[in-house]
Amino acid sequence: SKFTRMVDTQDKRAMMDMKMKERLDTRQAASVEDKSKRQDQLNPSETVAYFDAKFQTELSAIKQRLDGAASQPQEGLATYFDRLSAEAATLQQYVTECTLFLSQHNLKSALNAVKALEAQVAGERDRLLPRKKFAFKGLKKAAKSDESSTVPAPAPAPVTVPTPASVVIADPLALVLKDRTGEHITLPADEVATKSIEISNLQDCTVLLLGPVGAMHISKMVRCQLLVGPVARSVFMSDCVGCTIAVACQQLRIHTTTDTDFYIHVTARAIIEHCSDVRFGPYTLEYPGLNDHFVQASLDRAINNWDKIDDFFWLRTDAPSPHWRLLAPDERRTSLLPSSS
Repeated sequence: SKFTRMVDTQDKRAMMDMKMKERLDTRQAASVEDKSKRQDQLNPSETVAYFDAKFQTELSAIKQRLDGAASQPQEGLATYFDRLSAEAATLQQYVTECTLFLSQHNLKSALNAVKALEAQVAGERDRLLPRKKFAFKGLKKAAKSDESSTVPAPAPAPVTVPTPASVVIADPLALVLKDRTGEHITLPADEVATKSIEISNLQDCTVLLLGPVGAMHISKMVRCQLLVGPVARSVFMSDCVGCTIAVACQQLRIHTTTDTDFYIHVTARAIIEHCSDVRFGPYTLEYPGLNDHFVQASLDRAINNWDKIDDFFWLRTDAPSPHWRLLAPDERRTSLLPSSS
C-alpha cells in the first residue's frame, strides 16, 4: 500500500543517515589519529619551546662573553670582537632557518633581540677598540715641499707610504682604508695576512687585497671594485652602491646595499638586509698563491653556498625575494683582476 511504501522509504533514509554518520565519525577519528601521529613524529628541534630554549641559551652566552670583553688583553680585542660578531650572525641565521614554524610575533621578537645584541657588540667595540685613522700621504705634495725649501727635511715619521698602492701601518691588528677617490690600491699577502681590515668612504676605487685576510668591515663604497682573497672569519658590508665585490669567507652579511655584483665563496649562507638589486655569482678571482691562502684561512673550497642567500626582510616562503638574484652565466665576469695587476 501507499502507507507501507512511505514507511519503507523513511526506514531507508534513516538507515542511510546512520551509515553516513558512521562514515563521518570514522573519518574524524582517523583524522585525529593521523594528527596525533604527526605530532609524535615531529622533530623536537622544530618546536617553539625548543627554539626559545636554544635561542635564549645562545643569546645569554654571547652577552656573557661580551660582558667579559673589557678584561681581554688589548692585543687580542679585535679578534675577540670579530668572533662575537660572527656568533651574532650565526644566531640570526638560526632564527631565519626556523621561520617555517615560528609565529610572526616570535620571529620579530627574536630578530629584534639579535639586532640589539649586534648594536651592543658594535658599541663595545667602539668603546674598547677605537678605530685608528691612517692617512695616505701624497707623493706630489712631498716633492713640492722639498723644492720650496733648502732646509734639510726632518727625520721621517714612523708611518711611511712606500708607494701609492701600499700601506705600512703601526697597528699590526687592524688596517683602515678610508676617504679615497679614484685610486688603485693593491695590498699583497704579507700586508693583509690575518689582519682585520676596515674600508669606508671610497669612491671610484679599485682595491686588491691578495692574501688571507682575518676579517672585514666595509661601508660606504660607491662605484668601486673590491677583490679579496680568502677571509678566515666574517665579512660585514653596508651602504654600498654600484660596486663589484669578490670575496671568499666563512660568513657574509650585507646591509643597505644596492646595484652591486657579488662573486662569492661562502661557507654559511650569505645574509642580506634592506638591500635591493644585488646580484650573486660564484667566486672567480684567481691569483698566484690563492690555493695556499684558502688553506691558511681554513676555508674548504668544496663547500660553497654562493647561490643560497637569506633575505631577512623577505620572510614569505611562497615567492622569491625581489631584492636579489643570481647572475646568469653570460652576465658573469670570468676574469676579475685588472689587466695591469
